[in-house]
Amino acid sequence: MEPPSLPFFIPNVYQGLATAHGIARVTSVGLTLEFEVKDAFVGALKTGIRAVHIHLDDFHDFELRAGWFSTRLLIRTRTMAPLRDVPGSQAGGILLGIKRQDRKVAKAIATAPSLR
Repeated sequence: MEPPSLPFFIPNVYQGLATAHGIARVTSVGLTLEFEVKDAFVGALKTGIRAVHIHLDDFHDFELRAGWFSTRLLIRTRTMAPLRDVPGSQAGGILLGIKRQDRKVAKAIATAPSLR
């Protein structure tokens, strides 16, 4: 069975001028984030699809933050390098926004033994 894909978004990219939407997938060697950045005004300007691969050895931890109105998945890496091409990343961490219907998939990814 193929591991589930987790749709995510990153709000307020480039000081609120853009938003990123993508999919996170668990692979045999780590986690892949595929995303596209669109302008926040009309959505007409797009960067094209980009992919960032994070190797198993680069992970520090995962934290799922589920609240009443929002769910966020915080991914931290041991160094800043694995997330350097992900918009909105800071100090080796990225906060991914998750829709309510995808909480179970987010929890499965955050607790996946293959990523620990």
